[in-house]
Amino acid sequence: FYTKERVTLENVEGTENALSGKGHIRKQLKCLFSSRYWVMAFLFLLAQNVSGNLAGYNLSTNFCTVILGATIENNYNLIYTIASGIPLGLGILFIYPLCKKYTIRKTTMVFALISIAGNALGLIAGTNFWPVVVSNFICNIGNLPIVYIIGSLTASANDDVEYQFDFRPEGTVAVAIVNILMTVFSGTFAGVYETGLSVAGYNADLGTAQSGNVITWIYIIKYIAPIITCALYFVILYFLDLEKHLPKMQEEIQMRHRNQSKTEIKGVSDGFNEVLGGKDESL
Repeated sequence: FYTKERVTLENVEGTENALSGKGHIRKQLKCLFSSRYWVMAFLFLLAQNVSGNLAGYNLSTNFCTVILGATIENNYNLIYTIASGIPLGLGILFIYPLCKKYTIRKTTMVFALISIAGNALGLIAGTNFWPVVVSNFICNIGNLPIVYIIGSLTASANDDVEYQFDFRPEGTVAVAIVNILMTVFSGTFAGVYETGLSVAGYNADLGTAQSGNVITWIYIIKYIAPIITCALYFVILYFLDLEKHLPKMQEEIQMRHRNQSKTEIKGVSDGFNEVLGGKDESL
């Protein structure tokens, strides 16, 4: 999605010339945060990174052990893991056609609601194993656009920056700075889940006999946090109606590049003619 257009529209040299000199990084940052679509794409990616770091590495294992009572004998952990992976395997077959037909934005909005429904079902199911497995299956279906395709839409926000400011953001210092800050900020959430478990009094030897605070914390990170994140996705995407404007933006940008190429070719041709004319006079 949009890959061909984005590669065609890149003009790194033009970007460097347009925003070179003293204070160019500040000018680049101003261009980025003056683009409504770029800011919304940034907020979407920020929510995605925070959510991913918040879950931690042990959430699934802790959930299966503490909430579902998984043991080696009942193989609950294995069944839960397999059920989690099935949507990711099958999703690649239908998520791209859906996004192509209905747009990435609309598809992701609908699937975010599916994920919210799956998490709500998980809260209602409590410790009932098979309903919980079904809820997790639904949640992972809802996450398919986030896994496979949403990056194409958020990256297309760069077209809006170039359309407005004649500045291509990819590979610039400003984007690198923003990415570093986003990584550092979202990275601070990486240990929140484990810290919360320790504060709540988690003891691995107790198995399912954990305190109510531990169980509540696991439910918050497992279900409540994803519901909030998916709601944020829906709200951001509601306003991120970039796709309907992309054809006009890309047509304008391509026209600029064609005009620039013609100007450069003419400049080279004129210079070549001047050189030949000078040689003729010397003869």
